[in-house]
Amino acid sequence: MRRLFALLLSACSLDESGLGAQDGSSPADVVASSDAGGADSTMDAGADAIADVFVEASPDAMAACQALCTDPNASCVNGVCVFDCTSTGSCPGKITCPTGIPCEVDCGYLLCAGDIDCSKASSCKIDCSGGGGSECAGAISCGGSSCDLHCGYLSCGKDINCTAQACNVKCDTSACKGNITAGGQNATITCSDQACSGNVTCNAATQCNVICNGNPSCSGTVSSMAQTSTLCCNGAGSCGGKVSCAKQTCEIGCTNTPSCLGGTQCTASTCVDAGATCP
Repeated sequence: MRRLFALLLSACSLDESGLGAQDGSSPADVVASSDAGGADSTMDAGADAIADVFVEASPDAMAACQALCTDPNASCVNGVCVFDCTSTGSCPGKITCPTGIPCEVDCGYLLCAGDIDCSKASSCKIDCSGGGGSECAGAISCGGSSCDLHCGYLSCGKDINCTAQACNVKCDTSACKGNITAGGQNATITCSDQACSGNVTCNAATQCNVICNGNPSCSGTVSSMAQTSTLCCNGAGSCGGKVSCAKQTCEIGCTNTPSCLGGTQCTASTCVDAGATCP
């Protein structure tokens, strides 16, 4: 999405000079001038919407990206190193994101067969669903401030390890065959039908949410060591292994029959039946 929006801006010539006035003023100056002149509120709202969606990278960020993002399958888009692995034959081996800059990996149908290492990037976005599924066959690791991973149908065949401060892992039908491990501060893992076949282990410090919606899903164990945990086994036959959690507050919901066949264990200070609150 970041790459698409940047291309749209380029196509429409919405660069900094285009958004500014003819005298070279910045976009911020234009907005300030409009406010002073009592411009129509609809125009203001439109400018605000653009500002919310697109923030131009600083010159330093652009320079860092151009210096580090040198893989033949990658290019810099507004300070983000983007691996475009959507064409036949692209990205045949391991993908390694540069250290210290944002990274995005877009994988097409049956592509990205090797491992994806985004563990040293400042943030990660990995899309293994763009070609309808069946991509990203190797192990996936991501880190930085945030990791957003989407595994489409039959995608993500090996282990997933997220050490980002905020981990968001979404596994569509029959995706995520290996173990999933999440750390950092906050993590959300969502599993659809027959997804998340391995163990799901959440070691995030603050909050862990594991939502096993599929029929079945989360075939292995589900465990959390976060201060606050919400573990939802909503799908029929979900959570085939033991569901366990500890620390301060733990909510476990076994809302479908049969689910939680491996049993549950809560050693947290406060244990709650989350049957009524699980989504």
